[in-house]
Amino acid sequence: MIQRHKWKLHPQPSSMAKVRRALDNIDLRGKVVLDPFCGTGTLLIVAREKGARVIGSDIEDWSEYLRPGSEGIEFHWGIDALDAVKKFEHDILLTDPPNPTTIVGGRLPSAYRDTGVKGAQLSKMFNFSERNLMGKKYKTIKAVIKLVKYELENGRTVIMNAFYPYKKYLLPIFQMRKLHDTYYIVERWLK
Repeated sequence: MIQRHKWKLHPQPSSMAKVRRALDNIDLRGKVVLDPFCGTGTLLIVAREKGARVIGSDIEDWSEYLRPGSEGIEFHWGIDALDAVKKFEHDILLTDPPNPTTIVGGRLPSAYRDTGVKGAQLSKMFNFSERNLMGKKYKTIKAVIKLVKYELENGRTVIMNAFYPYKKYLLPIFQMRKLHDTYYIVERWLK
């Protein structure tokens, strides 16, 4: 659980622009979009702008304190991603999964990038759940593969940020079409 501090995040303009470009040709009006790794909610803010009803869940509960601009988003905290996709009715899974690479020097790189806070200050902000997948490379990748398979088996559309190493591990398993930069639509599971 996050300690309440004076720091506040806001959607990074570069991240928002990248997601908008990725979703340019995707019609989200009237769809229910779920991000089970919602973190600070950037993807959901963009999906809401495009007319979707949005639901975000995360194993952590820190984001609600740090992300202004997320009004109107239905957030659920303390829920594993696979449990979330089973629990919440949705049409589209839109996600930027956790960084599977090692967390170096006790600081989470994306949190540092978002906040500019590092070291002891950052440690005070976050007390991650032991179920959090960040920095647990193979466990994280296996969990994301299982999640994507589940979604495809249930006829849902999957759009994700397949940054390295996800792209490396997902391309042999799934047929994926690039939308923009590192964002892909997962079209089918290659059995």
